[in-house]
Amino acid sequence: VTFCEKLQHVADKVQAGSIPFSIEDETQRHLLVEILVHAADLSGQALRPGLACQWGDRVLEEFQQQAAAEEEAGLAPFMTGLDQPLNRAKTQHGFTSYVLRPLWSALVDIFPQLEPLLRNLDENQRRYKSEIDQLVRAEEGESVGTGTAAK
Repeated sequence: VTFCEKLQHVADKVQAGSIPFSIEDETQRHLLVEILVHAADLSGQALRPGLACQWGDRVLEEFQQQAAAEEEAGLAPFMTGLDQPLNRAKTQHGFTSYVLRPLWSALVDIFPQLEPLLRNLDENQRRYKSEIDQLVRAEEGESVGTGTAAK
């Protein structure tokens, strides 16, 4: 069972009106700790936009360094192209859409007090989408301006 499946199971219990954790149950206590640690680990994009951008840049820089180290070791890098603004924005948008949004949505079901963080995440996701749109338009404009646009 994946972490997201466990989290969704707990969220479903909460939505059904059940209290999903018992302090007496060691397995449930460990699950709660796992949920909280995982949420903390992936909280960067649930912060206010300025902070989220800083955390995102740091993570993507770390990925670039990892890719360079992998190439130096003769391995195929797990992620490339993060030196290009469009790829960076697409990576962040995909991560916020397909990993973080389901995670934080379920977390808010369990802990409604986290709703402001989900709103931050949604704002950051919209910002990445807007950045993608702007960068694509700029690239298309450059192609048209240089005569290389498809006809």
